[in-house]
Parts: sequence; C-alpha cells; structure tokens
Amino acid sequence: MHIVIQQRKETRIPKGSVYREIQQREDSPSFYGVGEPIPREPKTKYDIRLKDGAAQHHLCTVTYWDIVDGWAGGILCDFIESHLRVLHVKTHGFAKEQRWEDLPRKLWQEYEGTDEYNSAYTEISRLAYLKFQPIIDMVEEEYAKSEEGKIKAKQDKLKKQAQAQWEREQKVKEQERAEYARRSNEYARSEYQQFFGGNVKQSVVLDGERDMVQELVQAGYKTLSCKYHPDIGGSHDDFVMLGKVKDKLMGI
Repeated sequence: MHIVIQQRKETRIPKGSVYREIQQREDSPSFYGVGEPIPREPKTKYDIRLKDGAAQHHLCTVTYWDIVDGWAGGILCDFIESHLRVLHVKTHGFAKEQRWEDLPRKLWQEYEGTDEYNSAYTEISRLAYLKFQPIIDMVEEEYAKSEEGKIKAKQDKLKKQAQAQWEREQKVKEQERAEYARRSNEYARSEYQQFFGGNVKQSVVLDGERDMVQELVQAGYKTLSCKYHPDIGGSHDDFVMLGKVKDKLMGI
C-alpha cells in the first residue's frame, strides 16, 4: 500500500483573497479589509490516490490555495475517513450511496472505535503526509515570496500586535474592576458598621432570640412615639433620633 500524487493545472478561478489594506475594528482586536483585494489566479492541484495492490482509490484533491489557507490537513483527514467508511460499507454488501442509511451507519459506528480502524487510519495518514508534506513545504515557501504572501505576513504581524495590546488593556480593565469592587465593599462595610455601631457578628443576641428582640423594639418604639412625636408636644430631633435608634436595634 502506498500513496500516489498526481499534479495537474487548476482550471477554476479560486475564491478568497488578501486585502492590500486592513483596518482595526473599534474596541476589538479584529480587522476588516478596506483596500482592493489581490485577485487569485488558478495554480496547481494535487490528486492524492491510495494504491493497494492492483486496486487504486482516489482519496481527495487538494489545491495550491487549500494549502495556503491551511485547509489541506483537514481535507486529507476527512477523505481518509470517508474512504475507510466506503470500504467498510462495501464489505457488508452495501452500495456506496447507502453509507448514510441507518444500518450502514450503525455498522460504521461500531467499527470506528476498533483497533482495526485506528490501525488502518493511522497507516494511511502516515503514508499520505510522508508523501504530501514536501509539497506543502514547497507551496508555503513559494507563497511566502509572492506579493500576497508578503502582504499577509505584514497583516498577520499587525493582527498579532493588536491582539497582544487588546489583551493587555483587558487585563488592566479587569484589575481596575477588581479594585473598584474591593473599595466599594470596604466603603459599604464601613458605612454599615458606622450606622449600626459595630460588627453584627459581635452582637450578644442569639439567632433564636432575634424575633423576640425585634418585637420588643417595635413595641417600645410605638410607646415612645407617643412621647416624642412633634404633633403631641415632642421634639422633632428627638423623634428622628428615636427612629435611628430603632433601626439600629432592629439590625442587631
């Protein structure tokens, strides 16, 4: 079993391009293209076949631009799995187009986790990458010297710098938020202790006595309200103070 790679001229106009200028989005490390894109031209494509004895199986076709855009590895892995799936379906007497039906799918799921599958997938992948990696290296080197490759390298550097700057800014903002929360908690606790006269955890009132204490405070407040209320001859300041005292005692 071995891999055969045939090189052919690509005929279709490839999709995708690199913009000559990019602009960073506001409050974000991402960019968008603002200049004229560099149109891509058809290059080379590679037919990858698996020869096993007298049989020859077409695995996939990978183009020059698939390699440039980083899709070659994923395409190859997907089609190796698809090839093994078709072979497994055929061994059980099904046609290729039946591989997505319920029974073939169940048989495939049972086979997928076996040592036989792992061994076959690993061996085909090893042979494919051993043969295809020099082509990937050659294409990437050629692309790096092209006009689009040089522009993309500058853009990648700019994006990396923007991402690093954004992460630093986010870290500073997170520290500022943490410091603000800490100061707010300290201020709230200080105001609470000042208003209630200390830490409530130091109170001599037990949890089981709290309801009775509050009932006693309410009863005492009603009685003293008749004495200190301004409408019946009391002082306004004394009545206000009575309310504050009642709130303190109710918080014990």
